[in-house]
Amino acid sequence: VLEPGSRVIIEPGVTLNFTNGGLDPDGKRNIGEIVANGGRLTAIGTAKSPIVLQALSAWTGETVVTFLGTQPDPIRSRLSFAAIRPAGSEAALKRGIAASGSDVSITNNTLQSVETGILTTAASTGKITGNTIVLDSTDSEATGFGIRAIDSRTEISGNRIFGEAIAGYGIRLTRSSCLVDSNQITDTFNSGIRMEFSTGTQLNNNTIVQSRIQ
Repeated sequence: VLEPGSRVIIEPGVTLNFTNGGLDPDGKRNIGEIVANGGRLTAIGTAKSPIVLQALSAWTGETVVTFLGTQPDPIRSRLSFAAIRPAGSEAALKRGIAASGSDVSITNNTLQSVETGILTTAASTGKITGNTIVLDSTDSEATGFGIRAIDSRTEISGNRIFGEAIAGYGIRLTRSSCLVDSNQITDTFNSGIRMEFSTGTQLNNNTIVQSRIQ
């Protein structure tokens, strides 16, 4: 947990394993999840050397990376060029990234086999741009989301979301005022884009294939 005033930097090429505690087979300590509770997380990989955040089979956590609240630090937290995924053929992750009341930059990440890729709530702002999200679901009603925004004011642009014909919604907005621009949504089980009480949202140049828009 990163409390206000704390700062953590994760360098390109670093791999973090997530489980319920203890040591991995190589004797390295695993972690449960990352929570930035007012502290600053700077995790910036590169296209050639991404940061890898992977959940091992024993992990029962809700979310891999969570951003909570506002930061006294004037530089926002950043998560970029990270690969978030289950290790090997493990079950889908429940949620990759969440932000609640936070101004955070989430860019150019790859989220593989997740029930919900990115969730923003409680007046979160910032950017969700250039991410690739591949959904998976063990829910027979396929209610997962590529990007889910509730009471948020976030830029959602240039993301690619793949439903694989088995998982819920591409982008779903509730009581949010977002810029939703140039996203590509393919093969979602439910709506490609769904909006509820989100009249301040702007939709521009989005491509939806084999999905619906509501």
